[in-house]
Amino acid sequence: MCEKIEEPDLLKARLRFIANTSLSASSLRNQGGEGVVKAARTFMGELNLEEAGSAGAEGYPAYLDNCTTKLMAYFPDGARKNYGAARKALNIYLFACARDHMARSRYRLDRIEPALELPIDRHAIDYLKRQAKDETSRQVLKDFSFINRLKKETHSAIQAVAAEVAECHGVMRCELDFLAWRNEDQST
Repeated sequence: MCEKIEEPDLLKARLRFIANTSLSASSLRNQGGEGVVKAARTFMGELNLEEAGSAGAEGYPAYLDNCTTKLMAYFPDGARKNYGAARKALNIYLFACARDHMARSRYRLDRIEPALELPIDRHAIDYLKRQAKDETSRQVLKDFSFINRLKKETHSAIQAVAAEVAECHGVMRCELDFLAWRNEDQST
């Protein structure tokens, strides 16, 4: 006999699916040892998305900072100081959740969408370098070396550049990932 799957169970399974598909081994490669991807996926499955939606765009940066600190502590020993990997994983996952109709509706994630960040990696940096209009922005981007060496201050400066580029193109900062990801041969 079949049992009806209740909406909370389906949503929980859906969020696990999003974590497993959005956080690939390649997205967190070489980030501090074995188990980083598994830890990130497990952490995302326990993330309180209701708090994210309730925070709205104004409170979202504090929510994200808190989650970044918690995820770093959740990482295996070799990755516990890896701000860049934690922030990248959260940005990828939260953007995917905000674009999922069920999660977006249930947790009011449309309220945080304007504050979502561009996940930082080599592709994002290369894209921003092509788009940066001034020397100050280019210098900020030049300071980036590897995601596992990324510090909060540099990350914030890169996000400011991303916000300028996004505004210029009339898109949200998080949407720049669509343009940056493995589109090295394109000028936009």
